[in-house]
Amino acid sequence: MNSEVFVLKRFIKNVFALILSTAIAFSSVSIYTYADTLTENICSDTSSHSYDISSDIHNSEVRFSSANYPTLKACADAGINTLVVKVNISSYQSYNGQQPGIMPFVSFGEHWKNNDVWVNVNNTGSYEVKLDFSSIAPSSTETLQFGVQIANVSGPLTYSIEQAYLTGESNGSSSGGSGSSQGNTTHDYDVDIEYNYAKLLQESLYLFDANMCGNDVNENSGFTWRNDCHTYDSSIQYNGKTLDLSGGYHDAGDHVKFGLPAAYASTALALSYCQFPEAYENTGLKNHYDRIMNRFVDYFERCTVLDDNGDAIAFCYQVGEGGPDHSYSDIPENQPSSQRGNAFFADSSKPATDIVCQTAAALAIHAYNENDTTAYEYSKKLFKLAEGFISSNSADKLITYDGCGGFYSGTKWEDDYVLAAEWLYKYCEKNNISDKSAYYNAYKSKISSLYPGWVWSWDNATLPVNIFLLDSSGNSSEVANYIKGAVSSRTNSEGYTYFDSEGWGCARYNCALQACGLMYDAVNGTDLFGEWAKGQMNYILGNNSKHICYVVGYNDLAAKNPHHRAAFGTSGFPNGNVMHSAVGSIVGGSINSTDFPDSTADYKTSEVALDYNASLCVAAAGLYSYTMKNGSEEEKSAQYFLDAASLTDEMRQSVVEKDITLNDAKGDFNNDGISDSKDTAIILKMITSAIKGNGLGDMNGNGIIELIDAIKREEL
Repeated sequence: MNSEVFVLKRFIKNVFALILSTAIAFSSVSIYTYADTLTENICSDTSSHSYDISSDIHNSEVRFSSANYPTLKACADAGINTLVVKVNISSYQSYNGQQPGIMPFVSFGEHWKNNDVWVNVNNTGSYEVKLDFSSIAPSSTETLQFGVQIANVSGPLTYSIEQAYLTGESNGSSSGGSGSSQGNTTHDYDVDIEYNYAKLLQESLYLFDANMCGNDVNENSGFTWRNDCHTYDSSIQYNGKTLDLSGGYHDAGDHVKFGLPAAYASTALALSYCQFPEAYENTGLKNHYDRIMNRFVDYFERCTVLDDNGDAIAFCYQVGEGGPDHSYSDIPENQPSSQRGNAFFADSSKPATDIVCQTAAALAIHAYNENDTTAYEYSKKLFKLAEGFISSNSADKLITYDGCGGFYSGTKWEDDYVLAAEWLYKYCEKNNISDKSAYYNAYKSKISSLYPGWVWSWDNATLPVNIFLLDSSGNSSEVANYIKGAVSSRTNSEGYTYFDSEGWGCARYNCALQACGLMYDAVNGTDLFGEWAKGQMNYILGNNSKHICYVVGYNDLAAKNPHHRAAFGTSGFPNGNVMHSAVGSIVGGSINSTDFPDSTADYKTSEVALDYNASLCVAAAGLYSYTMKNGSEEEKSAQYFLDAASLTDEMRQSVVEKDITLNDAKGDFNNDGISDSKDTAIILKMITSAIKGNGLGDMNGNGIIELIDAIKREEL
């Protein structure tokens, strides 16, 4: 909800607060209701109902203020960190069959935050909601309001506020200051699993092979079950121009090429290499990374429409539509254009500032990593295009919903704008380009208001924005506080941290939080989140009460039924057996491992997608680097890659044989440049896996790895 467009409405007589003497309660309580747009009152009896609902938003919002604690900083200084509100609902109706619910929140300046706390309303009666706001901008001195919102309702709605107070008691354990480390929260379930983050990173890259789109898939995908598709994307029209928009990647198990998740995924991949290059270079995975990243960059550049002067005038942010695409139940290679949908462009009439800026950020980080001047130039062009959108449009017109519908509709653009500015500045500074001052000014214009308020995702970049600051004007200390607060308030009984209360993409969000903690440590030279992230990833790999691994093909415990039409392999999706193994794809998982059904039809828990695996790549790369720096010798020896052809018998040999770049030292199986006893240990570990030799581990040249190879390695 955007507080900039709040409209103050009438005071509600029947809403009241009961001040308790046993708790730190609100003094000078003011209660108001707000709504995004005032269109009409949808209940006729205004005298008997305590409600005030916008017909557009379908919620009622009540706010409180405290004279004693007027800012979040005042709360933090006093040890106040939790809002408690008890609401009694006498009557309500759900809006359009949606689930009604109650959300406690805090609002300060232009921010509205509630840490995704939601309580379902299923009956009339009393409901108590609590919000631990300790991780929400504790240094903010902006005027603070507390509140509660009842959402997805229509009139008549009658309710009263029975209690509303502040307390110092948190919902979870104390998050600690930004300088203290976050320990492991998971349990040891005594599962026989090898925690090999090099192998995990190697496999996680192959989701991008599974999701390739275009007329060169059979030349570039590592999977034999993927071939050329949607070749008609090579002749898309825009204002009389014919554009070749083939290539790129399908979003998930469907076949639409959506803008925000693609921009997020490429940004995350680029950051994974930027922050943890050794994870790719020491494991021989840089070739595969390059193949994936270069495909993103090439596609983004071709999606940029230039005028005769070489300036960007439009950007194609989406090819295909969710509606017609989701009515199709076969493999992408067979999909007709009639079930593809349209292409959508951001231009001066319909800007998509968030998507354009996030894409500019991805190109800028790639340019920084690889010194790619062309990618830098396209990033500049897109950033300039976005600035034109901003200068010529009102705030409510900067994010388009055309084509997106209910699929990846953004809510803001400022975080993407600042992220792009940060990395364009860093590229200019690295290459001594004077343009950096303009990007610094763009960064300064928005950074102070971008508090970390949600986990890193396709619609929220506030965490990475505050990790990669250009100066001290941002909220760097809030990153560690936010992560610790999230762990404190969003962790289940097994120690696993989740975000979406409805269970969407739990593993995706978990990996994204791991990624942010590990990148924060890398940038600041700290070790605050390594042990916590390791525990979370080990949970994902099977160290949980159900002994289920959420990464397809990683081990014998792995999920086998991802919601992925290409992997399903035939018409009739999603009913039937999955024909192909989408090795390395991370499924959404569930809040509790015991609730995971491993069913293709259960898309909420079995969905796989670009942004899911991009988050996994960053976390896996970060954990490899953390382990090689801080792990025991046993943990370090467990970090090795495999012959790519051995990951599944459906690998396209002509492609995957190029994915691994090895050192020349015979017996250097971990690719660290030295042939030593660590390599012997790795070979011994691999003997039980019946793996084909990759050239260096196969010491006697007979095509397999066996005990004699370990003996011969020691003879060296």
